[in-house]
Amino acid sequence: IRREEELPVYEKIGDVRSLLVGRANLAISLLQQDAAANRDEARTLLLQAMEAAEQLRIPEAEQIRQIMETHSLDVS
Repeated sequence: IRREEELPVYEKIGDVRSLLVGRANLAISLLQQDAAANRDEARTLLLQAMEAAEQLRIPEAEQIRQIMETHSLDVS
């Protein structure tokens, strides 16, 4: 639902903050379900979310970076 319904709505209306939070939440859910199988998709979502958070200069950027480090996901 999040991937197919929620994120496209945020993209369509241009709600960057909700989109980055949605991407981060989806990535966390994927990692909780099966970190090994979902690692690449979760990393991509978290990188997208972190880039948006950095552009907006909001504290979520550091939280996302910490999530990536916790799961040993490459931040670059």
